[in-house]
Amino acid sequence: MKTSALLLFLAISGATCSAASAASEASARASLAAAKSEEAKAIAAQAAWTATVTAISAADKALSAGDFETAQQQADEALALAKRSIQQAEEQKSVWRDAVVR
Repeated sequence: MKTSALLLFLAISGATCSAASAASEASARASLAAAKSEEAKAIAAQAAWTATVTAISAADKALSAGDFETAQQQADEALALAKRSIQQAEEQKSVWRDAVVR
């Protein structure tokens, strides 16, 4: 009886871990796709940062290696960098005038 209860517990634990891994893989892939999309917008605005490319590359490598937590972190960082680069480009469209000596 104790052995079958232990086996049932182990089977349920394994299924839970597999589901959690699948969820984090899907989340990492979605975050990476969002980062790549935002980076494409930054490139179109001629505002891309090399740090964004580095973070996307690191996320791709981590995803390929099965390290979904690192992939998620790198993809989130890449997304934030891409958004900030676009924001900076928008700010600079008008702010540069303040730096011109008159």
